[in-house]
Amino acid sequence: MAKFNLFQAYLQRSYPFEIKYKNESLFMKILSYILFFNKTFMTNYITTIGNSIYFPSKEFIQNDEESAITILAHEVVHVKQSEDYGRVLFSLLYLFPQCLALFAFLSVLAVFWLPFLWCLCFLVFLAPIPAPWRTKFELEAYGMSMYMMDLQMRRLEYPDDQREKELALFYIRINNKQFKGPAYWFMWPFGVDADFEKKINDIQSGVISDTSDTYARVKRAYENALSTL
Repeated sequence: MAKFNLFQAYLQRSYPFEIKYKNESLFMKILSYILFFNKTFMTNYITTIGNSIYFPSKEFIQNDEESAITILAHEVVHVKQSEDYGRVLFSLLYLFPQCLALFAFLSVLAVFWLPFLWCLCFLVFLAPIPAPWRTKFELEAYGMSMYMMDLQMRRLEYPDDQREKELALFYIRINNKQFKGPAYWFMWPFGVDADFEKKINDIQSGVISDTSDTYARVKRAYENALSTL
């Protein structure tokens, strides 16, 4: 884990985050029951809450260090988003509209005033309704994933056409599974093909349309980690 640890250390100079592990967290184990629709939440998914980034286990990182580095870069984007929007607002936007289902708890007040029973209607928001903010945040983070993949392939001297093919295969898989599928509760069933295609073009041409210096800092952390080894 030497390369991962170095990359983490360099990133932490710019972003205050902490690495934790799901298999050591009671909170994550409880959350996995709530997210019952994501069967591999504990083993295949990395979760960022505030400044805490939860990997499934230390072994997850050790088994594929390069992929873990790409994933960490992805999650750092969420840390930056949380800083930009504020932790509370970011969380509400990310969980919208499903978070509106919490208002259903007001129905318990019906014991005092019967019209509160209408609050049960908020349960409709538990349905897989499209989530525009979650889609926006994940598009930015998966853009970083592809950027890191491209950096790694360039280091290994992949030809341009092969890099483009690998990035296209990645976005097709992510589009179908994460955006259209149950992993993020069908957050954008319409798909995000055009967005990913533009991101690939920007990466391949060296034009990264990011409003912050996140890409530059991640790239610098990766290059510093490699040069330190």
